[in-house]
Amino acid sequence: MRNVKSLSLSSRSLEVMYSSDTELPFFANLVKLSIESDTRNGWQVLPSLLNHSPNLETLALKGLHCVNKKGVHIGPSEVKVLEIYGFRGSVGEFSQSKCFLSQMKFLQVMKVEIDADDNKKLKLMSRLLALPRPSSQCQIHFS
Repeated sequence: MRNVKSLSLSSRSLEVMYSSDTELPFFANLVKLSIESDTRNGWQVLPSLLNHSPNLETLALKGLHCVNKKGVHIGPSEVKVLEIYGFRGSVGEFSQSKCFLSQMKFLQVMKVEIDADDNKKLKLMSRLLALPRPSSQCQIHFS
């Protein structure tokens, strides 16, 4: 596991990790992590995964609408690119986006795929662009 450079985890994999008493492996060479979760428990594993992945540069997430309203505190992270797929604009998604932007001090780009009609999409884009960013260099892109 220590030589893995790219890792994709399903909702079921995250659930197993969440309910397991086993310590997560250390991913020394991991540079891209993709996570998809459709439950709140799955997102609770994210901080541990980030702590065990010191060289992680890209984090791709799908199912963020399942995060609780306060979001998940992740702690400091070296992530440079954050990709969020299927953003719907829930309270939990905005809270988590704020957490990411405040805690990912090295973040350069946040890419957001919005899952909404055009009118709502424009409103969500405006709200996301208004969130405080870790630096003036951090860009937010939409698709």
